[in-house]
Amino acid sequence: MAELLRRAGAEALGALALVIAGCGAIVTDAHTHGALGAVSKGV
Repeated sequence: MAELLRRAGAEALGALALVIAGCGAIVTDAHTHGALGAVSKGV
């Protein structure tokens, strides 16, 4: 059971990091008036 909780926690932390990074890229692109382009948001 402890192994399942550890793996689920790692999965949740990784998903949260990806969501925060994606939102940060969108906000940065909006702040720079599109200077980053669509590729940077996709990465």
